[in-house]
Amino acid sequence: MRIGYISTWFPTACGIANFTHDLATHFSNNTKPSSDFGVIATSYATGNKYDKRVVFDINVHKQKTFDEASDFINQSTYDVIALQHEFDIFDNDPFGHENLINLCDSIKKPLVLTVHGLFTPNKCGSTFEVKKIIAQKLCESASKVVVMTDQAVKNLVDYAGIERSKIACIPHGSHPFPIKSNLSALRKKYGLPQKSLIFGTSGFFWKGKGIDQQIKAFSEFATNRPDVCLWLCGSPHPQMDKNRTDFKSLQNLIAKSGCSEQILVTEKFFSTAELEEVFSLIDVYINTNLWHDQGDCSGTLAYALGAGKSIIAYDFMHAREALTDQMGKLVPVGNIQALTNAMTQMKEDPKFRALCAKNALEYGEKIHWPNIVSLYKNLYLSI
Repeated sequence: MRIGYISTWFPTACGIANFTHDLATHFSNNTKPSSDFGVIATSYATGNKYDKRVVFDINVHKQKTFDEASDFINQSTYDVIALQHEFDIFDNDPFGHENLINLCDSIKKPLVLTVHGLFTPNKCGSTFEVKKIIAQKLCESASKVVVMTDQAVKNLVDYAGIERSKIACIPHGSHPFPIKSNLSALRKKYGLPQKSLIFGTSGFFWKGKGIDQQIKAFSEFATNRPDVCLWLCGSPHPQMDKNRTDFKSLQNLIAKSGCSEQILVTEKFFSTAELEEVFSLIDVYINTNLWHDQGDCSGTLAYALGAGKSIIAYDFMHAREALTDQMGKLVPVGNIQALTNAMTQMKEDPKFRALCAKNALEYGEKIHWPNIVSLYKNLYLSI
């Protein structure tokens, strides 16, 4: 089975590129007979230095490349085309979604649409109706639509009127993170204190991630606790924080926190191999996603589950569906005192922390990529 993926791709710093890379490579490696794939990359420029797996490059700002992609796809030998969609990727051009919709309408092969970013009236405000129409048109062109949470299913049915039978809910996959034996050396590599309990988060930094609230909660929690560390791993969001305004605000907040020596920022876009190191070092993973009702999925939350980490998360939909009381702490969105209290419990109750990690790994093993790939394979074969 040959799959053609329409998606961002490395070296573009993008969570969708990470997702597609993981899905495509695991699908190729775990499907018998072996399956190969190609990537129809979406980007904002031409002349990108992609690897050989990219077979076509769509410039979101150039309609001609969408038209040429249609011809390329229809003449290819791919059995299924898998489109990875997130509104921000195509919203950067006024005609981006119009061109994408026309491309999807022209594809004469089975099209599977994976929806990574959903919409609700609360999230989208005045753009809600436009996004609803875009979602409806994309879903109409698709043979199947994939989302990753039950709430995302509900949102598509309730807000866009998509037939439930057309939607498949497949959780976000995670790596089976290997246990690292050289943790002391890894802590030294990243500048982490050797004996501190590491609270950490990973991903793109922008105001929607609530990182400022993590810093404020940690500042209170760290008082008279020199043996704790907050590790912020990631980089400014390439679209939401182009001018690094949010990131600079975080740096200023850390400087004024009173515990700046206990807060470490590692600014970079991490590779899969580096994420394995990051999640082996984090003791308690924190996710403070502020979009609590949209049904979107957090890739780093999936990674934390796959790595078997104790988790503190705001009560957004993916966390609410995945976590139990014995897997981590769900905290009301925006409640900084409750976030501080959750940190305190994780620090002061090591038995609870260990139980959460054990239960997270039991769940995480179910979403390791080889298991998720089998769900995608069955879906593709059903079309």
